[in-house]
Amino acid sequence: MIGADHTSTRYGGLLAGLDNLLSGTFASVSGGALNTASGNWASVSGGDSNKASGTGASVSGGERNTASGGLASVSGGDNNRASGTGAS
Repeated sequence: MIGADHTSTRYGGLLAGLDNLLSGTFASVSGGALNTASGNWASVSGGDSNKASGTGASVSGGERNTASGGLASVSGGDNNRASGTGAS
């Protein structure tokens, strides 16, 4: 863990930034604030208030984005959703 006020409930992950949550196994939040990686192998690369909840899902940045489908991805922007399997 790098930064302050993080919460981690799983193992094998990476947390950086401020006040981020990691609850997926081998998930990562590598920057930003108030981001959540709850899917196994999910990742949030930065931004603010983003969520990656699908298995292997990713959010690369922006604000209030959600990747909830398996292997779904959101590249950035504001308030975007990727909910189907492999959606982007």
